[in-house]
Amino acid sequence: MYSEAQPPSRPEGDASASARRKGRRAIAWIVGVALFIAGAVYAVGGTRLLRQLLQVRRAASAALQPPSDAAMERAVEAAARDSARRAEEAEGAPKPVSIAFISLSIAGILIVVISAFYITGRAPRRPGPQA
Repeated sequence: MYSEAQPPSRPEGDASASARRKGRRAIAWIVGVALFIAGAVYAVGGTRLLRQLLQVRRAASAALQPPSDAAMERAVEAAARDSARRAEEAEGAPKPVSIAFISLSIAGILIVVISAFYITGRAPRRPGPQA
């Protein structure tokens, strides 16, 4: 009634060979995309853009290094100067707004908005039978 079992049309290969092929394919795609991006960057900006990107990379690497002792001393002196300057500026500065003023302003806005919702959202009066 049933025909005899047929051998598979493709012989089943080694699973590790298939995994190696997939790994090579993935690496080829990664390399291809990286080359495409590098070519696009070169086409857009040329060598000048590449030099600027390298300079940005160098600056970022330098920024990640810990500061030297001389840089720390300069930072302390600059902070002292800035705080003294800010203290002088603060003497003539206007006083900040009080919490009460902010609260009253927000409450007034809410009252106006809620009133507007109520007034515009009421159903129109229908004339009823007059008795």
